[in-house]
Amino acid sequence: MTQHGFARDCVFRWVEQKADSCTLSLEADDQTLAVFPFRFRLWLTYQISDGKLTVLYTVRNQEEGRELPFSLGAHPAFRWPLEKDGKREDYRLTFEEPEPEPIRRLEGGLLDPAPRPTPVEGAVLPLRDDLFVEDAIIFDRIRSRAVTFGRPGGLGLHVSWHGFPELGVWTKPGAPFLCIEPWQGYATPHGFKGEFHDKPGVVIVQPGQEWSASWSVSAVQG
Repeated sequence: MTQHGFARDCVFRWVEQKADSCTLSLEADDQTLAVFPFRFRLWLTYQISDGKLTVLYTVRNQEEGRELPFSLGAHPAFRWPLEKDGKREDYRLTFEEPEPEPIRRLEGGLLDPAPRPTPVEGAVLPLRDDLFVEDAIIFDRIRSRAVTFGRPGGLGLHVSWHGFPELGVWTKPGAPFLCIEPWQGYATPHGFKGEFHDKPGVVIVQPGQEWSASWSVSAVQG
């Protein structure tokens, strides 16, 4: 399986298109079964309402008499700086709760087993490029379910999520974007030798049942 899984490389089909929403779906086929031997259906719904964009993910287990183990994560990127006259170093992430728990990092594409001290100061993460020299900042014990990205007195974005237990924050140092990524699951830990079913972060859905999660973004003034 390639990095970030197979769904991003697949063609989704239209289910519904409206003026303020649309739904697309992906079902197991020969291409997906070659790398992920489970039958599933994945729906993505994009909805705009009252100035907010919400993206809803629903996964249904279409196996007969067999559990469906999977991970799924969002990968939205937002311009950094948001405003043309803004300086990158003026931007910050402000979480809805203090985030004192250690973070995780990647090493060679796998999860480093050693937790790292959090760079969050109370509920605020001042943003700078050198934070991302070691790839993403992974919050696997996050308390918040919302964060505001912006600079004091400027335009900001309020990002919230439901059903996703982890969060990744990432950019390529110097690139004009910041990714704020709600996740269900993360990279395989170094040294893990078990079954995929037992991999940390994997969620299990029973036959005929569904799992759902969502994230939303709206503009705010700092």
